[in-house]
Formats: sequence, structure tokens, C-alpha cells
Amino acid sequence: MKRILALLSVFLLVFATSCKKNDEPSNSDQKDATLSISLDFKVITSGSFDVDVTCSGLWKAESDKSWARLSIGGGVGDSQVTITVDPGAQDYAIVTFTAGELTATLNIVRSSDGADVTYLTLSSTNIYKRGSFSTTIKVNSSSQWTASCDKNWVSVSPIMGQKGQTDVTISFPDGEDGNAVVTFMNVTNTAKYEITRRNDIPRLADGMPDFTTLTENGRVSGSTFSVATNRKVYFAMGNLQYNSMQNKWRFAEKPWETIGETNSGISQYYNQWIDLFGWGTSGVGSFNVPWQKASSGEAMALYGDFDKDIVKTDKDWGYYNAISNGGNAKALWRTMTSDEWNYLLNQRANAANRRGFAFIDDNDKRYGLVLLPDTWQQPSNAPALNPTTPPTYTVEQWYRMMKAGAVFLPAAGQRYSSGVSKVNVEGHYWTGSVYYKVKNGEYYFGAYQVQFLNTRALTVENIARWYGCSVRLVQNVK
Repeated sequence: MKRILALLSVFLLVFATSCKKNDEPSNSDQKDATLSISLDFKVITSGSFDVDVTCSGLWKAESDKSWARLSIGGGVGDSQVTITVDPGAQDYAIVTFTAGELTATLNIVRSSDGADVTYLTLSSTNIYKRGSFSTTIKVNSSSQWTASCDKNWVSVSPIMGQKGQTDVTISFPDGEDGNAVVTFMNVTNTAKYEITRRNDIPRLADGMPDFTTLTENGRVSGSTFSVATNRKVYFAMGNLQYNSMQNKWRFAEKPWETIGETNSGISQYYNQWIDLFGWGTSGVGSFNVPWQKASSGEAMALYGDFDKDIVKTDKDWGYYNAISNGGNAKALWRTMTSDEWNYLLNQRANAANRRGFAFIDDNDKRYGLVLLPDTWQQPSNAPALNPTTPPTYTVEQWYRMMKAGAVFLPAAGQRYSSGVSKVNVEGHYWTGSVYYKVKNGEYYFGAYQVQFLNTRALTVENIARWYGCSVRLVQNVK
């Protein structure tokens, strides 16, 4: 008998719990609800009136004044609310209806007997929004009114109106985080619409924009650059980096990221990342190793392949190695030739206006070369390149530039043996093209690099192969 009673108790408990769950609207029901009300403005001396509520889920209603009383404070689905207004001096009340994240507002103006009614109300009084936004609110005024905003990134239309109800559109583009207030005024009243804008940039845990969201297997998405009459490439999102203890290659995840002085510890057993490499040091064989730093004429055999270009050979960093955040397979990337760099910088259509110098400010200004893709639309909320004065971008502004297709090559400096210099002053980027000649029985070995200096000079020059320079890889557009 005790066993039967125990089982019956369990059954009743389960039944009661399941009934409760079925009868109560869930949070998802509220979040997905639709909501509208039949009236958003009312002028009344006293008495009662009805408001029809149309809703697909759970809704609630609340008045901010005790003299505006509601017959019910909420419900599920379509309902009707009777609002009773007690007599008294002129005053204003707001009845707010909510369903999940949705809100509808009813403005009530209580007029006193024999007095002129003056009012200025808004159907909505604030917005918190990420990215661009546009909305239409209703302005109810007892006389002619005007509107103004304290920020020029907000558009208000129209900015004036007559007595009665007017639809007003308020809009703003995506941009920096900021606050704005639109102020409406008539002869006797003032109403404010408060705006909180947050940009729509994805963030990392430390608050930094997540630039990897603009890439596809390591390349800058949707951004192509002509490097020959019939050839285009994609650029990697950042400079090439290597860790010898992990035997791992990767791209810098921030466009301006450089290793700097830390390159001075370069060695086979160095458990730090490096990003300044001797020419052709892909890691093939026993000599062309990424940590190679020998610097003498006899050491030329340790760099590259004597008198041959390295593009798409086993001496090419991107072709010989799998880049961990660049598709993680061999033969996906390559270096550019000196001819391709010359074409990109000087010969493609509108070349002079497709490059320039700039700073990116991540609390420490980073100098570098900006390359714009063949097809370019300047973001409205980021400064354009200037041939005489390099602009400074916030990290958010550079996110928008990169989203539009721009590429940044930071001034990572140069390494000679274990010495690192000119960080954030000069940029030196390897090409895959060899420099080799014989003169008076003497052999001259080198390789071509793209260099830019603090004087803004930008050239393709040959240099000794043992110098440590930056590497920015590309992929062919198929």
C-alpha cells in the first residue's frame, strides 16, 4: 500500500509540474512576440477609453502616473485595456506596453477644465542600436514645433511641423560609439529623443575588433589587386610569423602587428615568434632555415637558390609550408615577384591613388603602407589617404577600411644578424625575385625587396639576402 501511495505522489507531482510548464509562456515566446496598440496618443480631461492590444504572446502594461489607471496589467494574446483618467491639473502620463524585447508607448495628456491644452509628446523617447539605424516616430504637438540634434551624424526629417501629429524619421549610419539627443520644442514644451549608438564591429574578449571576421582562410575577403595585365591576387591578412620550437607558421591576426625587437633572439631553440627572415629561408633542407642569421659573402648559399627566383619553389615560405591560419596546407600561398610589385605600385589603373602611408593607433601609433584594391569605395566613417599628410586611423576605422578591402603593411623594421632596427620607421618586404650578376669576375648575389622609409619613399631595390625582412604572401585569383 505504501508503494502505491508513493507512486501516486510521484505521478501527481510530475502531472502538476508539466501542467505548470504548459500554462506559462516561455521566454522564447516573449522574445518572438509581435506587439501593436490601437492608440498612441490621447488628450482627455477625465473619463475612460479603450486600447486594443494585438500580441502573439505574453504582454505587460504599466502607467507611470497613478491618475491613469489600467483595467488589466497584462495578458496573453489579443486583449483590450480600459484606461481611466482621474480629473486634475494638466499633466502627462506614459503607458508602456512590452512583449519580450518589443515596446509600444501611449502618451496621455490630461487637460484641466477651461484651460488651454499645451503638449509635446513623442511615441518613442530613446534608442540603443548597433550599426546603422532608421526609425519613424510620431510627434504630437499643441502648436508649431522644431527639432534639432547635438550631433551631426544624426539625420532628422522633417525638422519642423505644425499642430497635430507628424511622422518624423530619425536615422544615423554605422560609426564610432556615441550618444546624441534630438530636442523637440514648441512654444511651451520640450521633448527629447535620446540615441545611444554602438558600432557593429565584432569584438575579441579584450575589446579589440576581431579582424579575422574579415578574412577567408587567412586572406582579406573580397579584395583583389592587379599585379600584371591579366593577373590579380589576394593579400594575406597580416605578416608571416614563425616559431621554431613549435615549428609553426602563421599570419599576424592584427594588420599592424609586428614582432619588433623580439626578433633579436632568433635561433633554432627560440620559443618566441619571429617575423624578419633572410631571403628564401622556408625551412627546406639543412641550410634555408627560418632562424638563419649568418651574414657574410660565404653564407649566400644559406639563402635562396643561387641565381634563381624562389616564387612557387621549395624556398618560397608560403608555397613550401602550411600556414596554420591560412588554410593549413602547402602550396596555397606565394611571394610576389619584383615585376609584380612594380606593376601593383606604379602601373595598374589609378596606381598613384591606390597606395599611401598611414598610422593605425592602438594606443601606440603604427606606421605603414596602405594598399587599396582595384575597386575601391571609401568608407564614409574613416579618413581617406592623403598624399601629403598620412591619416591616423583608430582600430575601428581601420576595421572599416579593411572591410572595404584595404591592406596595411606595417613598418616592421629590419634585422641584421641579431640586431633589429628601424621598427615603426621603415618597412622592408621581400619579393621572390633574385638579384644576381657577374662583374669583372666578381659574383654579386642579392634579392629584391620593397622598401618604404620615414621619408615616404617607396621603391623596389636589391639588398643582401642575409638581411631579415618582412614577408607578406599572396594568393592568385582564379
